[in-house]
Amino acid sequence: MNAQPPFAPQVGRVARDTQLQRIGLVLSVEGELVRLRALTNGRVWEAPLPSVRGVSNREELSLRLAAVNARTLAGLSSSEPYPRQ
Repeated sequence: MNAQPPFAPQVGRVARDTQLQRIGLVLSVEGELVRLRALTNGRVWEAPLPSVRGVSNREELSLRLAAVNARTLAGLSSSEPYPRQ
C-alpha cells in the first residue's frame, strides 16, 4: 500500500479547506488548526489540519492570477490588500 505522509501546510502557500470547500493562503499552523485567508477578500478562517490539502503548482498560479485580476477590476494595485467587507 502507498501511504502518503500527511499534508504539512506551509505559511505563504495556497491550500484548500476541504471541509468548507474554500481556497486560502496559509497564515499560520498552530497545533491541529490552520489559519487561512481568502485570496480575494481577505477574510480569515481556521480549519482543522486534517481537512486542509495542498493544491498543485499550476492550480496555485491560476488562483493567484485570478486574485490579482479581481484586485485590478476593483481598481486596486496588485500590492494593495483587497478591501474587507
